[in-house]
Amino acid sequence: MLREELVDSNNFVQEKMEHESKKKKLLSLEGSIDSNIKKNKKLVSFFEENDKCPTCLQSIDSEFKEIQNKSLEDKRKEYDKAMIELESRLQKIDQSLVSLNEQITESQKKQTKINHLHEVS
Repeated sequence: MLREELVDSNNFVQEKMEHESKKKKLLSLEGSIDSNIKKNKKLVSFFEENDKCPTCLQSIDSEFKEIQNKSLEDKRKEYDKAMIELESRLQKIDQSLVSLNEQITESQKKQTKINHLHEVS
């Protein structure tokens, strides 16, 4: 029984490390998506505010602007959907981490009691 509890404790720690690694990757992905959202907003603003290219001074066709805005709107919706999914996954990982921390703490308490019993005997 004692060995099983020690194995469980090690499994909890390993699982916690895996969850923390997943969380780190998801947070990185969240940063990338957020960056894409900002770029998307800048492009939308560009097409809303400009009728001529500021670099080459050629006029920007209204049909072209409409197509670009539609494309940018579709991308924004994809980013919003991805962020919602990401937040959901992060929330689940956070809940798992709370549970794992509780299990690790409980295992550590048991180990401390066992160590104390060995010292006394």
